[in-house]
Amino acid sequence: MVAIAEGSTMCRGFTQFVCVLLVSVLPVSVLLATAPRALALELDGVLSGFTLASWRDHDGTRLGRVSAIAQDTDGYLWLGTGIGLLRFDGLHFDAPDRFSAARLPSLDARAVLTASDGSIWVGFARGGGAHRLVNGAVDTAASLAVEGTVHAVAEDAMGRIWAGHDHGLSYFAGGRWHAIGRRDGLPAVRVLKVMALPDQSLWVGTVAGLYAVSGHHPRARAVSTPDVPVRDLVGDGSHLLVTHPEQGFVPLGLDTAARRTSRPSGRGAVLMRDRRGHLWVGRA
Repeated sequence: MVAIAEGSTMCRGFTQFVCVLLVSVLPVSVLLATAPRALALELDGVLSGFTLASWRDHDGTRLGRVSAIAQDTDGYLWLGTGIGLLRFDGLHFDAPDRFSAARLPSLDARAVLTASDGSIWVGFARGGGAHRLVNGAVDTAASLAVEGTVHAVAEDAMGRIWAGHDHGLSYFAGGRWHAIGRRDGLPAVRVLKVMALPDQSLWVGTVAGLYAVSGHHPRARAVSTPDVPVRDLVGDGSHLLVTHPEQGFVPLGLDTAARRTSRPSGRGAVLMRDRRGHLWVGRA
């Protein structure tokens, strides 16, 4: 299900028609925290004054899980859903083949990115790989063929596109894909999250801990111990907050590697920092 809360005092223009987007996968509570302290605030009535609309299906077909959301420069939302990639204009959901010649896998879309050049990148489950859409057409030269699931797609400050998948980490540069492996400091592990920061740092969450990747010829280094699998992460140049399936929210001070500080209670599911610097946490 997709739900949108819209308020006239905060939303101005089509490109900002979505102010608050709530993705319903499992019953979760949404907390607002102020980083780096990550203190949860009481949000009773947070949607008062907003109009709430929700959608559960597309042309009679259930959307299933909504795993990823991105917004392009024209204001369209691109959704990674259980039935594939969909474009949403505020009223209707359309698959890319409805408005272009694009042919994409009809598989669970797990990751979506709107790149700085306006292209759309999407990663699929079940061997669907990663693909790039340019002006409605699939750029086949940029497609990544990989078994399993592509969990994350990100763009770094150098314009390189990164894909985290069941077999590790790859990046697209110079017209082709490159793999990051053991010789580069990253073991062959499942990568669940990739986050690029403006300072050119790249953070990679895996089932075997958190890694930092840097350099024109990328090298990875472990930032946390292997007993801290990372489901999601968000941060700035000095702090990270990662989500652990058992330990919940784990703050990391980047200036002292894997030093842990106080953390909010509960188990983490999804993290997102808004434009005002507030941290939104989906908590089980």
